[in-house]
This record gives sequence, C-alpha cells and structure tokens, in this order.
Amino acid sequence: MNINLKAFGKNGTPDSSDGSFFLKNLPFILFITLMLVFYIANSHSAEKKIRLIQDSQKEVKSLRWEYLSLHSDYMQQTQRSEIVKTAGIHYLDVPKHPVKKIVVANK
Repeated sequence: MNINLKAFGKNGTPDSSDGSFFLKNLPFILFITLMLVFYIANSHSAEKKIRLIQDSQKEVKSLRWEYLSLHSDYMQQTQRSEIVKTAGIHYLDVPKHPVKKIVVANK
C-alpha cells in the first residue's frame, strides 16, 4: 500500500497548507459534488411527481363523486313515476289503455 505521508499533517489529517492533497483528489471531489447535484435534482423531481399524482387522485375522486351524483339523478328522473309527474306539468296524460301496434302488410 502506497501512502503519501507528506500529504498528511502531524495529527494524521490531510495537510492543506500547500494544497497538494486537494489538487490530487480534485477529480474525486468534483465527481462527488456532481453526484450530490444529481441526487438533489432527482429528489426534487420525485417530490414534484408525487404532488402531481396526489392532485390527480383528488381530481379523479371528485369527478367520480360528480359522476355518481349525476348518474343517480338521471336514474331517478327516468323512473316511470317521475316521467308521469313531468308529463303532468306539460298537461300530458298517461294513456289508460295499452298502446296498440299498427302493422302494415306488404303488397
């Protein structure tokens, strides 16, 4: 193992008086810095996507409730009793006799 003892001070820490230790490890320091920048950018991107997903889930839930409400109203309005009630407002009567079917014979 080849250790450059000149790069270390008296107490075993890197000697920064001449800067040779930092210059020697500058590519590694730049690599670590670049990795940290990517890590932070990835974290922000993930949080942004999570917020978008949560907003979309809230919108889907709201639209589902609106759909169910409209569907329920529609089903109630198409019941026979509701149709008769609406027809009565427009002065239309419900026929008392069943509807007769007219059949035309082909010549």
